[in-house]
Amino acid sequence: LEQLKAAYRHVFDTIKLNVNFKIDEIVPSGEYAYAMTSSDGEVTLLSKGVTVPEKNRELFVLKKVDGDWKIARYMFNKSSRSQ
Repeated sequence: LEQLKAAYRHVFDTIKLNVNFKIDEIVPSGEYAYAMTSSDGEVTLLSKGVTVPEKNRELFVLKKVDGDWKIARYMFNKSSRSQ
């Protein structure tokens, strides 16, 4: 867990995201659910001061834990800007 936290701290220390998220679909089923989203915007590489387009699709698998939805799995992939 600490290694994962450190990895994400490093990522967000090196980039700045400016993206909008769109929820495409949420499907609950008992104690699990999935959410499909898409995002579009830009990312700034802080060390270089360079901003580039960013467009992704995301999949979240959620699990209900003690009455609250928690992210159990997360996956994303880059999308073509022409889609």
